[in-house]
This record gives sequence, C-alpha cells and structure tokens, in this order.
Amino acid sequence: MRVKVENAFKVREDLRQLTHFGVAIATVLVVSFVGFNSSLLLISALFLFGLLLANAKALGGKVKIIDQFLSLVDREVAIPGQGAMFFAAGILLLLTFQRPLELALAIIMLHGAGDAFATIVGIRFNNKLPWNSKKTWQGLAAFIVCGVVAASFFIPFAQAITYAVILAIVESLDLPLDDNVAVPVSALILRGFGI
Repeated sequence: MRVKVENAFKVREDLRQLTHFGVAIATVLVVSFVGFNSSLLLISALFLFGLLLANAKALGGKVKIIDQFLSLVDREVAIPGQGAMFFAAGILLLLTFQRPLELALAIIMLHGAGDAFATIVGIRFNNKLPWNSKKTWQGLAAFIVCGVVAASFFIPFAQAITYAVILAIVESLDLPLDDNVAVPVSALILRGFGI
C-alpha cells in the first residue's frame, strides 16, 4: 500500500512539475510571438483571473474543470493554486524589472526547467542536503544542469552557469518565502550586482 501511495505522489508531482515547465515555455513563446507589451497585459490578466478563481475556490466555490485540474496538479495547501500564483507573480516580476528582456526570458526558462527537474529527480533519491532535509543533492544537480541548458538559449553559457548555480542554491534553502518568488527576486538582485 505504501508503494502505491509513493508512486501516486511521484506521478502527481511529475505532472505538477511538467505543468510548471510548460508554463515557462508558454510564457517565452507568448512573449516571442505576441510581443512584450501584449504579453505583459495578457499574463497580468491571467494572474488576476487566477487570483479570482483561487479566492472563489477558497470560499467554497466549484468550477468543475478547474477543480479537476487542481486535483491532478495542486498540492494540499490552504490557498488553491498557490504555487501557480506565486510562479505567475515571479514571471511578472522578471518581465517587468529584469533587463535585457533576453535575461528575463532566460531566468524564466532556467527557473521553469530547473525547479521542475529538481523535483522530478530529487524525489527519487534520498541523499539529503545538509542545509535542507527536504531537498537532495541529485535535485540540486538537476536544477543546475537543466537550468543551464534552458537559459543557454538566451544568454551566454558562462552567465547561464552562474545564474543556475546561485539560483539552485537559493531554491534549495528552506526560506519562509515561496521559491517561485525567491528565485526571481534573487535573479533581480544578481543583475543589480552586474552579474
């Protein structure tokens, strides 16, 4: 029975993380094909719509298709869609404040790929990090490797490595701030230091 529960958890978490990565890819495609200003308006509108749906759901409202989707990919949290809302907020922060735009897109992809594959790989191993027992060395390595690959489409390889290593460490910390916000904010700070 325990093996079935663990496998079900892994499948659900895999789907959740692939959705996370898919949102990053979709964001980059929308910005590339629709343009920056229209994309920012569209993502802002979707973010606000998501907040309204999360609020309605938290108040007991039912939207069948949303409920089914959340049952597949959402974690058990007090606020429905909380991770998605934080990820959208992080994307909006990067698109609004990170310059040049290629760097913003690189960080969105780095975070989307790195975070997704860190979880997918990390939950299958037990070599815990000394500073966070919820994370593994393999997950940290997956974040760096996948993050570098994803970011390298937009920024130089050396810069992609620097961002991936630092942001992987930030993501691995047990911070009170959700990593979907902590990683973009850290990227903005790094850029402020000229990295």
